[in-house]
Amino acid sequence: MPELLFEKGGRRSSPLQAAGRSACIHYDGHIYIGDHVMIGPNVMIATANHPINPELGAKGYQYTRDVHIEENVWIGGNVSIVPGVTIGKNSVIGAGSVVTKDIPENCIAAGNPCHVIREIGPRDETYFYRDDRIDWENLR
Repeated sequence: MPELLFEKGGRRSSPLQAAGRSACIHYDGHIYIGDHVMIGPNVMIATANHPINPELGAKGYQYTRDVHIEENVWIGGNVSIVPGVTIGKNSVIGAGSVVTKDIPENCIAAGNPCHVIREIGPRDETYFYRDDRIDWENLR
């Protein structure tokens, strides 16, 4: 598996299916990663953040919120996931997204801030990319 950096160790609930080069996990809280999750290169997952109030920031205060990535999620390259977010099962996060809020199950989401583009539906059972059909009979 390519390099996967855990800034303060690491805690996940199951094996990753794939993790891209230089994925980085900054954690003081917990990060829960379900089965069959694919993480692209240069993904950053953080559980710690700092208060916006400058007086608290000057004192070094921070807070943590757990991150939950449910099963069968695909996270594209260069995605940032901030503290307290849950990404629902079977969802896809587009490359370069900044995930600042929960993403529901069975959808494609992308952007900065990341938002739902569409639900995964019946067409996705026939086509894997644009008009390229899935050849179910010859899959290995």
